[in-house]
Amino acid sequence: MPQAARKLDPTNHGQLLSPGPASPDVNIEYKKAWRALPVGVGVGLEIATGAMKLLMDPPMVLPPTAAAHITVAEGGFNASANGAAGAGNGAAAAGVSSAMASLNAANAALTATWTTASAAPGGEPAATQAYTLGIKQAAGAAAAAAVNAIAAGIADVHNCPMSSGPAPHGPGVVTRGCETVFINYLPAARQNDVVYEATGGADPIAVGAASVNIGDLAGGGGGGGGGAGGAWETSQTAASQQDAFSGVASGAIAGGAAGSAAAASGGQGDASDSTAYFGQALEEEEEMVDSYDSPPADPPP
Repeated sequence: MPQAARKLDPTNHGQLLSPGPASPDVNIEYKKAWRALPVGVGVGLEIATGAMKLLMDPPMVLPPTAAAHITVAEGGFNASANGAAGAGNGAAAAGVSSAMASLNAANAALTATWTTASAAPGGEPAATQAYTLGIKQAAGAAAAAAVNAIAAGIADVHNCPMSSGPAPHGPGVVTRGCETVFINYLPAARQNDVVYEATGGADPIAVGAASVNIGDLAGGGGGGGGGAGGAWETSQTAASQQDAFSGVASGAIAGGAAGSAAAASGGQGDASDSTAYFGQALEEEEEMVDSYDSPPADPPP
């Protein structure tokens, strides 16, 4: 059984779990117990933060691909906000809606500026650099606001200061805690349970209480049968969850917000066409950066 996680235990990103608040009345080896999102709330957030990480990681981003990632993120955040409402956080949906409205408005303005600037002879490289910076800043702020809105009052929040380009990894929560041990009516978090951060992706808890082991194997649970949900359900580590995300994201891109919400709830889906679309978008970005005089490294697959 995995070790129980507590406030100030380290994550794989080298940061200490904080600010929490963590349990007000349960201490494990003199540290406050760390708690996860309620069962069924976190899968949409996993999808959304994965999409945000894919937006933040490439050195250059084109508007069509950014819009696709934003669509995935919006659907995932909305799915988790609906789940959060059922768990007692009735304000989650409004908070997510506000955050995503701000991001969509920023993207529309940035895209209009990019379109005009890139049309000028030789203007595309500088226009794309400016667009990339602006959309990453806006996405980081929106993702942080959405995660905080979903987690408010129903999970402990870790704030990772590490950088994702122009934005920090930001707030994150354990999406899948212990299925058999609850602390203050929330699933207990454990070593190897994964914190999903606003733009930093998966950040597993590295170490917990050496003398206190609780619950089932860490990192499991959640998800529905078949399709994208099945892929996430069988993922037991952060690495395999990140691998599974590529299929979830591609299906959600093809289906828009409704598709990502269905993926978050474990729905069925045929991702063959959307996988091709997703791959084509990344190929277009690679061709764009390769055309520059000093191209950055290729974006991750």
